Amino acid sequence: MTRNLIMLLCVVAFCVATVAVAQQQPASAQSSESPKATIRKASATDVSKTAPKVTEEQRLALQLLETSEGASRGFEPPMRAFSLMNVAQALTALDQARARSLLRDAFTASIEIHDDDDTKNRVQQEVLRSLLPLSQEDVEGFLPQAEMSVRKPITDIIVGRYADKKQFDKAFELINQISALDEFPYGSAAKLMEVMPPETMAEKQGLFSQAVSSFKTHEHKKGRITIGGNSFTDLVVKFGLAMPPKMVLAAIDEILSQDKNQAEDQLNITVGGDGGTASFASRYEYDLFAVLPVVRQLDESRAKQLLEENQTLQSKLQQYPQGLNSLDPPPPPGALSRFWPRPLVHYRPLHRTESSPRSRPPDPLVAPCVHAGT
Repeated sequence: MTRNLIMLLCVVAFCVATVAVAQQQPASAQSSESPKATIRKASATDVSKTAPKVTEEQRLALQLLETSEGASRGFEPPMRAFSLMNVAQALTALDQARARSLLRDAFTASIEIHDDDDTKNRVQQEVLRSLLPLSQEDVEGFLPQAEMSVRKPITDIIVGRYADKKQFDKAFELINQISALDEFPYGSAAKLMEVMPPETMAEKQGLFSQAVSSFKTHEHKKGRITIGGNSFTDLVVKFGLAMPPKMVLAAIDEILSQDKNQAEDQLNITVGGDGGTASFASRYEYDLFAVLPVVRQLDESRAKQLLEENQTLQSKLQQYPQGLNSLDPPPPPGALSRFWPRPLVHYRPLHRTESSPRSRPPDPLVAPCVHAGT
């Protein structure tokens, strides 16, 4: 084990010990019946049965982590989840089975966080990402209990794994599981559809139909916008010409109709790719720019009508006639299109202040250990 890893383990132990002192109550204020943290002590015999022979440095590291784990279990849910996660991450190289167990406990603790949604979301996402290489089965079991903002990105990763292995049935099952809980995971479906063979066209159409139905039946709140690979618009742009025209045109009408209902929610959206950059004053302008090339192929008269009603887009579509595909051209046939990124998108709400991840102050849970290790 390198000196750097020993230092990392010491930092974890130091962080946990520091928080333990901060959370400790005066002895006079504690009840004799208050619960005490249980410190797990493993004998040398237990270690020898469950792990290979360790060096003296590794033994010291394990002792530090064991002490940190015991202290962590006495914390309130936010710090308990965070501390157990840190111990598990440091333990992964030494004892993967124990790390897996600690990550499971960390996620369970995160469920008990009720007054800090931001911390809950971030801890859950990091816990599941750390657990995924150790046990995908555990992660899939936790997904229904995770926050929706956590479910979708983790689902995307797992569906991508199934797609790589051509395990389409398992990918379908996971997508259906998420759809039963909330809105359809458009990005996950897009990843799957891109690698499904031509003979599965009926299944692709089934996924697209599910996506259309979900988009229609879910409310899309003002002030919230999804642009890029995880959006319904992107799914329509990628697969619209391969789907039944009537279904695709109905989907586009639904997108534009919902955008019009939120017309007062003014945004400044900038899309950039290898082919150029374009800016839009609203969600409606962006979506129309994205879907109009598809409409042209399916219903030219409808495309002309939409363009006449929105003359501000004429110059942009003259410059970029294929919409998003002109801004960021897709890879040639046969290339790994699943890794083709959509253009980088930046948007700024007008008449509203909203902090970005760069301007947000450090998480009080994360900052001490991150800073101590740098």
